Amino acid sequence: MICQTAEGESVVSGTVNEESEKIIFPNSGETATPTAKLIPKIPLKLCAREYCDAIISNELNGIVSEMLTKLLLFQIRAKQKTPKKAKKRIVLGVREVERSVLRRRSKCIIIAYNIEQSESLNEVVDRIKVESAERGIPVIYALKKSALGKAVGKRMNMSFASVVCEDGAHDLYKQVLQLSDALRKEKLLIDAWLLECDLNDCGDPSGTEYENNPRKVSGANTLMD
Repeated sequence: MICQTAEGESVVSGTVNEESEKIIFPNSGETATPTAKLIPKIPLKLCAREYCDAIISNELNGIVSEMLTKLLLFQIRAKQKTPKKAKKRIVLGVREVERSVLRRRSKCIIIAYNIEQSESLNEVVDRIKVESAERGIPVIYALKKSALGKAVGKRMNMSFASVVCEDGAHDLYKQVLQLSDALRKEKLLIDAWLLECDLNDCGDPSGTEYENNPRKVSGANTLMD
């Protein structure tokens, strides 16, 4: 069964050794340490989209938001001082983000975890993920679209951002990479446990049918904010 921490993080419950507080995989015997104390099972509608291959963490959301806001501030200051020579630190929008990946300029890609479900957007997400992986560029899943837009100084939702220079926020950048890597590994452990136990991503038996798709808001084609 998947549970949620008080901070909104997803973790596995149901096979936790009370003495060691470790998750035990039933067949292999391997263990993993949960990131936080467990509380009851989360509704599936609060989960991130399926393209996210890492656990969504409020801690990571906060660090990513701080990093982007700080980089934006340095970018604005540099442009005010030397408009023609100012170094960009963040690029936005699908075209610019993808271009930064193809030209190997990107230090990491930020993808919002609640992008609308549509064939065209799914293709964009998959393409950016593949292109980034081929070039060894980290992909970070963090922030809702509204929060990502706010972090980069926009009054609109944003789905993608690319950090092309981390100068001025190097420590935050390193924290983002380290935490994102840990959350990705934790999700791999959870997915392996679910597969081993023949459970879906809500912790219910595989093949369980739901009356309504809990990943969608009623009457909309977007995820729950």
